[in-house]
Amino acid sequence: MSNSQYAPTVTKGGLVTHCSEAACSIAAATGANTAGVLSDANGHNYDANTQINNLANPKNGWHAVTPDQAQALANQGVLAFATQHGAGHGHIASVRPEGIPGDQPRGRSGPILANVGIFNGVAHQSAVFTPAHGAIIYYAPNQ
Repeated sequence: MSNSQYAPTVTKGGLVTHCSEAACSIAAATGANTAGVLSDANGHNYDANTQINNLANPKNGWHAVTPDQAQALANQGVLAFATQHGAGHGHIASVRPEGIPGDQPRGRSGPILANVGIFNGVAHQSAVFTPAHGAIIYYAPNQ
């Protein structure tokens, strides 16, 4: 979240965020194979909507879980993602374990997320996603 290359930028086309790049980096740091799901075979990340479509495909080794299940898995060290397919490029954030010293998550409800987007930081689901923009779906790897 503190990586300066993921800072939101404003271009001629509007605000650009880097959630899909962060998702790919976080997954790779945990040892997950990102090829074909979060990135192409060369390691170049897909946009968030493509990542979400790939996570939703059971053939890719991921499945939908409840928000509570996603938080419980993250607390056990298992990678999980919160997603919202949407206009433009969608949004993806990784679920963060609870109780990390120094965390002061924004928001009040939902799992704790490591968010890269309009703001980069630790936040509950309620501060990251707006339900009016579509379903918020959590994914975890098949085990």
